[in-house]
Amino acid sequence: MSVPVCVVVPLHDGAPWIQRCLASVGEAAEVVVVDNASTDGGPELARSLAPRVRLIANPSNWGFAAACNRGVAASSAPLVLFLNQDACLLPGALEALCRFMEDTPDAGAVGPRQWIDEALVWQWSVVPPPPRVGSLLLGPLARRGLVRAPLDHEARIRWRIWFEDEPVEVPRLSGGCLMVRRRAFESVGGFDEGYFLFFEDVDVSDRLRAGRWRLFALPSAGAIHHVGGGRTSWAEAHLATSGRRYLRARGRPLAAAVWEKRVRWRARRAGRTSTVPQEGRTLDWDAAPGASHRLELSADPLFSFGAAAVWGSPPCPLPKALSPITAGRVIYWRVATPRQEGWEWSGLRRCPIGARGERDDRGSGVAVCGCG
Repeated sequence: MSVPVCVVVPLHDGAPWIQRCLASVGEAAEVVVVDNASTDGGPELARSLAPRVRLIANPSNWGFAAACNRGVAASSAPLVLFLNQDACLLPGALEALCRFMEDTPDAGAVGPRQWIDEALVWQWSVVPPPPRVGSLLLGPLARRGLVRAPLDHEARIRWRIWFEDEPVEVPRLSGGCLMVRRRAFESVGGFDEGYFLFFEDVDVSDRLRAGRWRLFALPSAGAIHHVGGGRTSWAEAHLATSGRRYLRARGRPLAAAVWEKRVRWRARRAGRTSTVPQEGRTLDWDAAPGASHRLELSADPLFSFGAAAVWGSPPCPLPKALSPITAGRVIYWRVATPRQEGWEWSGLRRCPIGARGERDDRGSGVAVCGCG
């Protein structure tokens, strides 16, 4: 790498993941671990990797955004990669991200394709959508099959990131694995430390774009992100608080109120269904043997956040690593098959808890996506 890069890893009770996370970075980058008052031995494990790793210990848990900002301040590298403690880079990813930033001077940030586990079959969304009143209110209607899940502009962006290899310009990026240009990041004031956890990435993405910096996803670079590996018991409360703060800061009080109510309802529902067995869930559909299919699933029938995979002949068993978005929930999904004019998507389908995926006739139909 011809341009120096610093990898900043915020740490809080991440002992099960931190060793692999740091090992994936390699020797070419400066590494700063910022510990938020861990109690599980994670800092000592990180320190054992010295002298390559620099450890900064906060006296208490300052939150994700503040830890990232302190890591940036401890370095002078022109490129900074924020890497979650429960994430690791695939071979060549760091070099590819740096090379892209070198070749794209107006890029303020770039993120890789993110896989859920070592099998490299399922991928997460890496473009977090801000909550909107329309989508928040349409969700219950979509669950009842009264409206269709749209293949809107953002869905097509996710589709390109999941299934193509070319860089994609995006409106915002996930902070789970995010490379920023220091000059751009500092010009907008860094992460807003008023976000203790969640939405700091959506917020800084908005401010970077407002500052005329472009944001990109680079699918040819990969990372594995065990989503949920760094969460604590109070994560859902911070999700509600941060979402409300983000929406109110942008003059959307109605969306803020609906958002908080929805998140708290989801947290209560997750508590009631946490003991439901998750084994044996499978997606199944009618298909010609040997055909290549593209799958997309979400716990949200509007697909505002989800996961995707390329799969051959059905059935397709769901891995445990998808549990952060599938545990205790009905899954909404669709499948695409290749056609001469593009890819033909099925209608909305449902996979009930503990069951095989089934077509939901109320939301069925065919949508053709001409991308790719």
